[in-house]
Amino acid sequence: MDISHCTQTNNYFIVVINLCLLIQGQFYLPHVCFMTFDTVSIMSDPLNSNATIFICPSSCYTMQYLANQQEYPLFGNETYSGNSLICKSALHDGRIAPWQQDNSTLTISNRSSQSSTFISSLRNGILSGKLIGNPYFVYRFLNHRINETSIPDVAIEHRGYIYSQNQSSSITCRSKSNLYPIQSINMDHGWKYWKENRLKYFTIPRIYTRNQSLNFCLNNNGTLMYWANSTEQEILQSILLTTIHQLFHFQRTSLSNNTLTFFIGLKQINRIKRWESNAISYNESLGINLINDEDYCTIIQSDGFNAQSIRILDHKCDDTTIYGYSLCRLLPSVIDDGKNFIYRLEMDNQSKNLTGVIDFCSELGGYPIYANNAYEWQLIQEIMLNDSNFDSFYVYTGLISETKQVENAYWIPTNISYNSSLDFIQFATPRGSDRIGYHLSKADDESYYLLYDINPNSSLNKLRFCRKNDIQSLIKQSSSCNHKSCLSKCLNITLPSQSDDTRFGFYSCMPKNSLAGIVYTQSFPEQGDFIRPNLPMDYSVALRRNYNQPLILSFEQIDQDLRYSCYQYINFDTMSTLNDTIKLFCNESNTKNKTMNGISFKKDFNGLVSFSLEEKRMSGHHTRFIDYQLYDSRCQNQGIYYSYINKCICAPGFYGDQCQYSCPPGYYGQTCDFHCSGDDDYCKGLLICLPDPYGCSCYTGWYGTNCNISCPTGLYGPDCSYQCSCLDCNRFTGVCNCNGTECYQGN
Repeated sequence: MDISHCTQTNNYFIVVINLCLLIQGQFYLPHVCFMTFDTVSIMSDPLNSNATIFICPSSCYTMQYLANQQEYPLFGNETYSGNSLICKSALHDGRIAPWQQDNSTLTISNRSSQSSTFISSLRNGILSGKLIGNPYFVYRFLNHRINETSIPDVAIEHRGYIYSQNQSSSITCRSKSNLYPIQSINMDHGWKYWKENRLKYFTIPRIYTRNQSLNFCLNNNGTLMYWANSTEQEILQSILLTTIHQLFHFQRTSLSNNTLTFFIGLKQINRIKRWESNAISYNESLGINLINDEDYCTIIQSDGFNAQSIRILDHKCDDTTIYGYSLCRLLPSVIDDGKNFIYRLEMDNQSKNLTGVIDFCSELGGYPIYANNAYEWQLIQEIMLNDSNFDSFYVYTGLISETKQVENAYWIPTNISYNSSLDFIQFATPRGSDRIGYHLSKADDESYYLLYDINPNSSLNKLRFCRKNDIQSLIKQSSSCNHKSCLSKCLNITLPSQSDDTRFGFYSCMPKNSLAGIVYTQSFPEQGDFIRPNLPMDYSVALRRNYNQPLILSFEQIDQDLRYSCYQYINFDTMSTLNDTIKLFCNESNTKNKTMNGISFKKDFNGLVSFSLEEKRMSGHHTRFIDYQLYDSRCQNQGIYYSYINKCICAPGFYGDQCQYSCPPGYYGQTCDFHCSGDDDYCKGLLICLPDPYGCSCYTGWYGTNCNISCPTGLYGPDCSYQCSCLDCNRFTGVCNCNGTECYQGN
């Protein structure tokens, strides 16, 4: 580029290092949140030689931190292993809470190494893992547990929790106290959320004139680079010195010149500074003063070696002899801060063709990597740049073009068309006519990763780059709920209709001042073909079953040619000699439904259970079972005793210290403060979930998968689990419908 006629700004960019801790590129938390008992340096307790002191900040309490058991492990229940996170263990054990002061002091009892079996346990909304084998150092907390004297009245009404994929469903959370927004819990460990690069920029290693660069940006919903303040200026400085400097390696080496020149949006019109496309108003405090007093446009230059050498230069806006690279930023009007780019990189167990890659990503709930626009392509470039596997491996994408023409290309299996008007993907030279698929790779002499065509039946390698949709951006939060006036606060989310299983998973409702009131609900596709790769589940919702009855579960067989064995996956909360995986037999009916029969559980079983088909990880149900005989002796009408606060959690439709009283028709809650609509069909079609260990059930008087079947004559209560003490009784309350002298023998 000829810049002999350009002038230079007098103020330079300055590098500023941000000392915040970035964990897995996902979210920022204090370093102390990730200390384990084994690795932390903690203060001795002067009053107890066998104890140590540790400080936990309440900021550790985030859903990602608590839900991720693979990267942030927890093993134990009251006694914890040395490789457990201290703050997470303290939350699990009820020793600290998020509404406490900024720092919570923990007193930890040190114990010597011992051979221990750490069973899994779900407490205070956190699940600890199962750990068996070698001796471990173990630890206990000496603090008193949080003194919660009552259950904050909180419940979830879930409409259509087993949903048809072309219909929406909703979750309503009710409480007498303030609530956090309803959150989906990401159950698939390994998925990462790209949240870096707040400038939302993109570029491409092609030299353009200024007008060509501007058109490239505009065609991709952006404009030439702009920044609002000195912080964003420093972020841009860092990007130019690191990421772009690496991605443009070929451009620098091929020209034997380390200088990179980019067009930016700053220009002066009528001696007034402004940003191209009027993206934002120019901030005079930036103090970018160029020598030229006339009207001009600008470029930015970086050589990557000297931080002080990054400089802004002006040039005549209509000068077509000046060439540089486009440096774009999304327009403010199209930026969606709530939408995440969700991806994962991992190795498969064997090399596979495109169909095998699609199946691999599908089993994780996603698709082979794809991009909808230039900004997403920029993210893909940076992710690949920062992963060492891409130094020697290629990776399949979902791009297909039967005619080898870009205008006919599309990403499979999402069936998203490749937008040929977005000039952002670089293709290598086309080869054979049978090469209708594309993979990403990087040759020795290239910078950006290019798309190379390939026969989709070719087995490439074991590296997998998958992406999935962001359900969070599709969920609609609302504080307006359709219910009668009662003493409750209400939040609602609507889960959109989807052609895939994006909204499958678990959702939480959390009061802002209690650990005892955390409630979970679940969302399952009606067809039963959703994917759960890592069994058993880390979270579950308790569904109440009698233990002397088998659990019957049906799968709809979509492909009549498929023949799979059935598997039952169990994660035991109690000691057992059984294996974690037990093979079952399937009966197949004429309707092509597979049914697993005769699954029974011993009296003291209280574990997480998932069902799957062999080879295809097609899960049909996930549940945590509640033992009636263990809990029901203390509480009436299917209430569950909660030892943490020494009280009964009453089934929907009942209240009292022992759940001995019936609520008015259509009301539920620990003091009957919640109401669901209906006349003689109160709460029909609702799965009602209460704090653990109660779990989920239908409202009293209903049963069935969708809670829409009336109790048969002679039965009453939630899920119609109780038998009337007379020939006929009210299906909601159990009170006998009296005929003559019949009531002398009943309630």
